[in-house]
Amino acid sequence: MMLGAKDMPQANLLPQELAEGYIRSYNALHGVVPRIRHMNGPWFMVNGEILHQNTLQEELARLRVLAERRHPVEKNLIKRLIDRLKSM
Repeated sequence: MMLGAKDMPQANLLPQELAEGYIRSYNALHGVVPRIRHMNGPWFMVNGEILHQNTLQEELARLRVLAERRHPVEKNLIKRLIDRLKSM
């Protein structure tokens, strides 16, 4: 999947900010808190896999896009349920 500039997080995030954003996005999408640790320089350990900061930023952008795509479906489902309950 190709991501546009608007989908990419800011490149100048601090390692802690990047890790926190990834944790929030991953948890919101999958319901599981990932294990993530900043190792050294631009390197992170994510769920036992070593990733470069750029790769982690791309993955964070991908998770955000997936969450945005899922969210409207959930809103629509809730709206239909509320409408059905109102009609009873």
